[in-house]
Amino acid sequence: MNFSAKETSLSTIYTYQASILHAKAYRNLKLIKHHILIAHGLTVMQWSVLGIVNDAGAGGMRTSDIAKELDTTLAFVTTTVNFLEAKGFVTRVAHGSDKRAKMIAVAPEHIGLIDTIEQDVRRQLRESIYSRVSRDDLETFMRVLAAFSGEQKSKDD
Repeated sequence: MNFSAKETSLSTIYTYQASILHAKAYRNLKLIKHHILIAHGLTVMQWSVLGIVNDAGAGGMRTSDIAKELDTTLAFVTTTVNFLEAKGFVTRVAHGSDKRAKMIAVAPEHIGLIDTIEQDVRRQLRESIYSRVSRDDLETFMRVLAAFSGEQKSKDD
């Protein structure tokens, strides 16, 4: 199945064809990111967890909040966090008000490394798959992903 821009018009594409395109795009993006991140010793999901924890800042965040953000199980996140902790990427820090609770935070010595990995991933994505579309189309794609994920309301809401 080979499509041109004209053939992917909403009026001419069948839903099963759109499903195939979606699945191929997902697999292709995941594979490219996998190859980029494996050089840094990370999987796509480990990188996602690390990014979310980094966004939380020095105070970190609860494992349950990471699971909620990624829409996955607590057990999966715990396993991922344990791996990242064993590799020295993250550390467990005491919660400010609940001494029993532990927050997951980026290990201070790895904060700069996260930015380095981010820049490498961006560069390689730009040079590979993102070079196939215009910046405007890529921004539209990101808005559509956000809308489909429930992160952004549609124009009709």
